Amino acid sequence: MRLQRTGRLLVIIVVALATASGGIALAARHGANRRHRGTHIALAVLASKASAQDALPAGVTGAMGRRMGADEAHGRLALSHGDLKVYVAPYSGGVCLGSNDHAIESCVPSRLAVTEPAVSVVICSPFMAPDELLVYGTLPDGAADVRIAFADGHTTPVAFGGNTFFYRGARRDPLPTELLWRDAAGQQLSQSANVPGDAASERCGSSVTPAEAERALSNETR
Repeated sequence: MRLQRTGRLLVIIVVALATASGGIALAARHGANRRHRGTHIALAVLASKASAQDALPAGVTGAMGRRMGADEAHGRLALSHGDLKVYVAPYSGGVCLGSNDHAIESCVPSRLAVTEPAVSVVICSPFMAPDELLVYGTLPDGAADVRIAFADGHTTPVAFGGNTFFYRGARRDPLPTELLWRDAAGQQLSQSANVPGDAASERCGSSVTPAEAERALSNETR
């Protein structure tokens, strides 16, 4: 787990991405190398023909371009669910994700994104309610029937599309424990949801408004 402070901004994000093979990879929230833009990653969402809806909004472009070093010119709208839109864009080492509400913002190594599920968890963020939990990430081409399993055994579908998924729900017991999906061959697979066992008791308590947080993040990139 990593604790980030930017002025009065407080974000807690779990950045260890457990892979299906049992290994661990680290997701970069900031600092991708901007000198090497334009790398194309073999994911169906990035290979799709661009349309007007793929144009990244100004706030997302700033986040993915300045802070993460992504090639936002080749970005795509991966997933739209309710008011939340998730965008993806390639960077030199993989693919970056960003959302219009800034709750989602991280990068996944290409060796993970094209072959393995990559799961990130946000526990505390000024872009979410204090009692919310966000589980999101990428899945390889062909994934389907994506669900979250909870500690009490029940499951629920998650928003999924364009190689990306997210679950946003109350940060209370029973907590999410596994990500479930079917691969291109129809095989049922599972992966840890990476949610810490004590996530329900985490006290966020941030008085930062989304507008204040956005200004702080903007100042960080200047």
